[in-house]
Formats: sequence, C-alpha cells, structure tokens
Amino acid sequence: MSQQWHAGLFDRPSLRWPFRFFVGIALATGLGIAFLGPGARPWLLLGLGAAGAFLAWSVYDETKGRAAAIGRLRARWLAEPDVIDNGRDLHFSEDGQPLIARLASSPDGHAVAILTPLRESTAAFRIASQELPRPSFDGEDPAVGGPPLAPLPGLQSMLQDTLRIEGNEPAQLERWLDHSLVSALMSAARDHAGSFRGLTFDGRFLAVHWVGDVAADPSAVRALSAPLWRPFVPRLPPPRVDLLN
Repeated sequence: MSQQWHAGLFDRPSLRWPFRFFVGIALATGLGIAFLGPGARPWLLLGLGAAGAFLAWSVYDETKGRAAAIGRLRARWLAEPDVIDNGRDLHFSEDGQPLIARLASSPDGHAVAILTPLRESTAAFRIASQELPRPSFDGEDPAVGGPPLAPLPGLQSMLQDTLRIEGNEPAQLERWLDHSLVSALMSAARDHAGSFRGLTFDGRFLAVHWVGDVAADPSAVRALSAPLWRPFVPRLPPPRVDLLN
C-alpha cells in the first residue's frame, strides 16, 4: 500500500519534476563522492540536502498546502456537469458565451476569477473593492502586469464611492457604466463586501473576481458573476431572476 501511495503521489505532474530533480541530484552526489576529492563532499551533501528540502516542500504543498487547497476547489468545479479541464483553466459556457474559471489562493482564502473574451479594445479598467487586495487582470495571485491605469475619482461617484475605479479611457468606461452594470456592481459590493474583489478588463478579457467563502462555491460564483459580465455581451438574454436569489 505504501509503495502504491508513493507511486501515485510522485506520478502527479506537479511533483514529477521535483522528484526527478532530487533523484538526479542524489545520483550526482553519489558519483561525486566516489570520484571527487574529500573537499567536494560537504558541497555535494549540501546540494543534496537542498534538493531534499525542495522535494519535501513540494510534497507538503501538494498534499496539505496551497496546491492541495486549489486541488480541492478544482474538484468542486469539475463536479459541475458542463465544466471542462484544459490542464490549466476550467472552461464552460452560458448561452453560447465562452467563460473561463481561473483558480488561485490568497491570504483571504480561495480566489476565483471568471473570465470571458470580448472584442479587443484599447480601453481597459479596474473596478475594485476598497478593502480587499486589488485583483489582477488575469486572475493570478499575486497581481502582476497589465495595462497602465489612472484613478478616476470622477466616475467613482456613479458607484457612491463604494468601489475604486481606474482606467485609461474615461469616456468609454462611462458608456459601459450603464444602469444594469452599475446596479450589478452596487449589489455585489453591498451584499458580498468580503468576497467581491472587483471587475477588470485588460482590453481583451473581462474578469469578475471573488475571494473567500463565495469563491469556494462554484454555483454561487457562476450565478453572482453573470450580472457583471452580461452587460458587456448585450446579445445574450437577461439572466433568470431565480439564479440571483
């Protein structure tokens, strides 16, 4: 049973290369001790110890740490009948609109971004919680990269200053902030203040960001995200009211 467990554990893609790296270092250490002088032995053993520590950390991360937490969340998403795993992201669609669920982990707990492609634009924006860490454009944690944006305090009044707004084309963003989108943003900020991180657009992908308890529930994430991305895809029918309750 122990041998089967170890074989299955190190057959996981995330552990395969750390295990092979450790084995390679172990073999190199053995050869080095056999053929090199005594002076090289401490350095060889130090390298072996470092490789062993890295392998041990990788096993911990995969079984009890961040990777394990994301793995459990991934399993919940894959229990949804229409979700497809492409190896990195989870793909599904609603009314023909392609959607991507990107999972991460943050100090605030599970983090999920629902992304959908839009017509490419030079305009970009980030509408984010005042309290939670601001989200990245692609749903990765920690946030990195993305188009340069400037604060737009004039538009924040449209959201009663409950969310901070950054963008690079204020006129376009103001057109996007129609009644349906403003209503959805205010509802998310009011009813899920500890979970709604924000809405972003990098010129290609629109993303709705969640963290914490809501992010751990795929059905809730999907239902709560729909009113936020649908205003950008006006050809779709409005969401069913019962999904929002």
